[in-house]
Amino acid sequence: MLRYSALLSRRSGAVPGLGVQPTPRGDAAAAFGPVKELARRDGRVRLAAKPLNDYLLLRALEIAERQAMPVQIHTGFGDADLDLREANPLHLRPLLESGQYVNVPFVLLHASYPYVRELGYLAAIYANVYADVGLAIPHLAAEIPVMLRQLLGLAPSTKVVYSSDASQIPELFWLAARWGRRGLGTVLDELIALGALGGDEAIAVARRVLGGNAAGIYGLPWP
Repeated sequence: MLRYSALLSRRSGAVPGLGVQPTPRGDAAAAFGPVKELARRDGRVRLAAKPLNDYLLLRALEIAERQAMPVQIHTGFGDADLDLREANPLHLRPLLESGQYVNVPFVLLHASYPYVRELGYLAAIYANVYADVGLAIPHLAAEIPVMLRQLLGLAPSTKVVYSSDASQIPELFWLAARWGRRGLGTVLDELIALGALGGDEAIAVARRVLGGNAAGIYGLPWP
């Protein structure tokens, strides 16, 4: 599994975000020099050079395509140094339309919040796009059912993946599991009341979202 985050320092002057551009190797090499020097000086570095990030992502996608390897991409809200306007997952559409990465499961993280409907659209249109709701659960709190309602209103239930984002303090994992299940239960109860799902169907959807879909993407055992 590969993970990509299209963060970019606002000082770099490049176009930020998920609008990934083909980048010549020479441009990536030129961007790598200052990054390497910064890492040597500070002992750590946050990759935020757009030419380098885009070049590395496209090379990683080539490898992932050959191996049918899932790639996680941060979309929507998250760290303070991203430009939220450029974190809309629709910026990834040229990659999805290129036909070069049809064997890559694209796992778009954070429910793309606030671009949840856009994510639902991509998951509905493209067979290899999945919606991971980590970070949105638990941080959306009372809005969790709204987010899940928007996703399940368009995206197939086979494309929605629960996670807690596995970050920060352990208590958040517990809270995410509690609020995630409660929010999903609320939405599935509504669908049953509407006649869109039967009880057994709702249970099957819950099993897929809470574990089965992730097991399928990442090749994990699932009873």
